[in-house]
Amino acid sequence: MKIKQLLISFIVLAFILSGCGHKGNNENNQKAFDTFIDNEFKREISSDYLNMHVYLEHPDKYGIDTSKVKVSLGTRPTKESIEKVRKENEKARKAFSAFNRKDLTEIQKDIYDTYKFQSDLDSKMSDSKFDYYEQFFKTMNGIHTALPSLFSDWQLRKEQDAKDLIVLINDILPYVNDALEYTKIQADKGLLISDIDSIISYCKKIADGGMNSAVLSEMNKAIDRLNLGTIKSNDYKNQLKEAFRSSFLKAYTNIINTFNSLKNKNNHRGYASLPNGKEYYALLLQSQMGANDSMSAIKKLLSNGYNENYQKLTKLITQNYNIYSSMTNIRTQFNSYDEILQYNLKRYKEDFPEVNNIEYEIKDINKTIATDGGISAYFNIPALDSKAKKQIRVNPNARDIKKIDTYITVSHEGITGHMYQYAYTYAHNKSNYLKAVANNKGFTEGYAVYCQYYCLKYLDLNQNVLNAYKYNEILSYIAIMQADIGIHYDGWTLDRFKSEMKNYGFSLDDNGAKKQYEQLWANPGAFAPYYLGYLQINQLLKETKNRLKEKFDHKKFIASLIESGAAPFSVIKRHINKIKE
Repeated sequence: MKIKQLLISFIVLAFILSGCGHKGNNENNQKAFDTFIDNEFKREISSDYLNMHVYLEHPDKYGIDTSKVKVSLGTRPTKESIEKVRKENEKARKAFSAFNRKDLTEIQKDIYDTYKFQSDLDSKMSDSKFDYYEQFFKTMNGIHTALPSLFSDWQLRKEQDAKDLIVLINDILPYVNDALEYTKIQADKGLLISDIDSIISYCKKIADGGMNSAVLSEMNKAIDRLNLGTIKSNDYKNQLKEAFRSSFLKAYTNIINTFNSLKNKNNHRGYASLPNGKEYYALLLQSQMGANDSMSAIKKLLSNGYNENYQKLTKLITQNYNIYSSMTNIRTQFNSYDEILQYNLKRYKEDFPEVNNIEYEIKDINKTIATDGGISAYFNIPALDSKAKKQIRVNPNARDIKKIDTYITVSHEGITGHMYQYAYTYAHNKSNYLKAVANNKGFTEGYAVYCQYYCLKYLDLNQNVLNAYKYNEILSYIAIMQADIGIHYDGWTLDRFKSEMKNYGFSLDDNGAKKQYEQLWANPGAFAPYYLGYLQINQLLKETKNRLKEKFDHKKFIASLIESGAAPFSVIKRHINKIKE
């Protein structure tokens, strides 16, 4: 997990423009493009210490001079930084436009299209009319929720990493203060969309934990695992303790105080109420789903998905009404998370290409963020050059292993979801850029949702009941996504939300409706990668089955689906369309 930079900037060295001969023959253009992308990979990784540390264990082997990488939490959301990134982005777009796509190889075209999709989107979203539209303190994935997870899982591989960790913790206070200053200006402009009470409640939990924080405890354990000896270890832990007290905890106190002062400046109506809000939200959805679909196309995708799953669910229930009650209490035979993973490892080769680099460990989420109603599990992104075991974190409060939801979660995060996805991509894709820089969340999360439901076929349970469960869940997700659009694009009020949810069959009391509405209102587009991503993959599946008929091979479909990494769906679809009988 990492803190997202304000914007992605593409800085291109001047020699690329002057010395590579873009207008020459194809071979020269291809070599120039490879040089360009290699430098972009190095630039992107080395411009952000967090990125470099997460994706590379040995940056020097990739031509990165670590002595020139500033140890910090990254780009600040200040007016100066915003303007600097905007100029750098336009400079890079001009440099990139010198390449001619038709001169490139097929894999280079994948990279070209991926780069162009993100660059175009960044350029539109960084338009000055959208200044202060980005929300940094969302309740689901804001700065305040990212920091505990980030540092409780922070990997220390050598002594220098311990020194860098202390620098990072000391950087939290100034980083958060800059984000708070941004938020104050945002609020003054009437652009703050935030569940303030939830933010304050979460931050109080962190602040009240004080020096007994599980986050600090996990970081101390990481220092101990370096085996530096008692004297050195204690020295680093003492420095870390002071940084945690004076920076980490102080930052959370500042968040609490700032948001208490902003309660009367909050915008409770969503993006649809802002001057350029509908346009910004539409771009936000494109970013989250990894496709440049229009809003009408997105609504059609959701509508078609709803109708399809509703018809399937209705058919099953009509055939056997008892299915309706059975699907609400499905139990499996498993007794542990590991047992689920092992079971899927034995079965996945029936339908998925085999990968050999799947070794894992399952650890509890640290207690600071593992609330009863919070995140259930997540997968830690492995470094490109790592031989360490892949790590899944699970919520220790969710111990009812036999619930079908637990099986779904492990299938999403493990096999055949994220763990398999990264293992396959790292093994089969030679482009470091596509593996580490391409960031289509719609594909990454949509694929994992697809897998969590596909794996239901492996269970020795009534498949009609499992399918009914699947269709019902998808219907709920689609309704949530339609409500997200309703609030932030169509301007739904709470009363309109209640009415629409009732039409979808949601029986929410006033308190439940208000809670669901506020979650969507305070986290615009947060569910889009999962639900819109899944629907796009499901659409590709249907198209491929219709084209190939009885010749359809699920293994080939999966290989084509994930071989290009987290590229935009335009690239992924091109790979799918190349599948032959």
